[in-house]
Amino acid sequence: MAQQYCLSRRQFQRKFKEEVGVSPESYFRIVKFQKSLQLLKNGQYNRLSDIAYKLGYADH
Repeated sequence: MAQQYCLSRRQFQRKFKEEVGVSPESYFRIVKFQKSLQLLKNGQYNRLSDIAYKLGYADH
């Protein structure tokens, strides 16, 4: 995304944090965690490891 807006990676991180309140990395971690909670709530899994695998977690 930084390239799309003609910014260095660091500039993008700073501007993102200014606007959103957290770093891009933290934001995406939060979104991924919220998605895992949604999958748990909706029962869209056979095993918890299915959710971990689907969302790209390294371990459960």
